[in-house]
Amino acid sequence: MFVRTTGGSVEAPDGRVVSLGVDRFISAIAHGDACFICGVAPAEKRFNDEHVIPNWILKRHELHSRRLVTPNKADLMYGRNTVPCCIECNALMANSLEKPISEAFRGGYTAVCEFMRGEHGPLLFVWLASLFLKTHLKDRELRWNLDERAGGQKIAECYDWAEFYHNSLRGSLVLLWLHA
Repeated sequence: MFVRTTGGSVEAPDGRVVSLGVDRFISAIAHGDACFICGVAPAEKRFNDEHVIPNWILKRHELHSRRLVTPNKADLMYGRNTVPCCIECNALMANSLEKPISEAFRGGYTAVCEFMRGEHGPLLFVWLASLFLKTHLKDRELRWNLDERAGGQKIAECYDWAEFYHNSLRGSLVLLWLHA
């Protein structure tokens, strides 16, 4: 039986955090360095971080050492474009989300259409929502202005993280945990 904590988080019977309450999401993830899925701090578990653009895409298109232009006009290597993620959640994403999505995409348009019509169709939404969230979480590190004399404001400082939370991003990641 799932348990709702006083802070609004939801825990599975085995103690896994299935969904963080909005306040914990904002403090631990949006303003902190916790795992973007379970909210655990790096001091509590081992981390290996999660690629914003999945590793299978980077490999397929030989992008690891290539550079992307960020919203502030800086450039960043695709392979270093990561967000905090614990090893356990990263493995969960790899097995429950990235593997089936990458297999569908490997099969081309027809395979993706079949995947969406099948029982795992909602995973495509979860995957896209995770890309959206990871992209915006990365903006916590990027300054608005590359000229340090102009101040150190980060791009993500203007985000309304409660809106990110409530617009089903966290809910979609809950589907990932339930699918595991």
